[in-house]
Amino acid sequence: MRGMTKHLLQKVYYTIGIKMNKKYITSQKGFVLFVAIGVSAILLLVTVAMSNITLKQVLIAQASQESQKAFYAADNGIECVMFWEIQNPTNPGESAFGSVGQNISCGIQTFSVGGGNESEFEVLFDITDPANDPLSSCAIVTVNKSGGTVIESRGRNLCSGNSNRRVERGIRVKY
Repeated sequence: MRGMTKHLLQKVYYTIGIKMNKKYITSQKGFVLFVAIGVSAILLLVTVAMSNITLKQVLIAQASQESQKAFYAADNGIECVMFWEIQNPTNPGESAFGSVGQNISCGIQTFSVGGGNESEFEVLFDITDPANDPLSSCAIVTVNKSGGTVIESRGRNLCSGNSNRRVERGIRVKY
């Protein structure tokens, strides 16, 4: 009876995929494949997560760079106005933005300002070719002389066209 039971068990184990080998049963068919698929899935998830983080960091760095470009354009606009407001080489001691109209130059551009309480002009900034470069930065500068002086400069990283990459930063000076 005992031999017959062992023989029946061997047949049952063999039909369901488990082989009896002398005193122990081995049932590791497909286990290595399962572990390999599991490890591969974990590595894939880690790789996708790291790629996502890296992509976001690159986008943040680019946005920061564009924001800085817009800020420096606004700062350059303020510096240009302050130069003509304080030093005015054309009429020393007088503001270029007074009641008499005057031409000022910022970079390679010339603007007619003054002659009223408010002056507004757009200054392009670029080292290479500001007239033909669509990626050049600019500042829209407003000078208001009614009841004190208020200079507002709104710098943009891109001046031409409407782009979702366009960033604007502003600086206001009052005195």
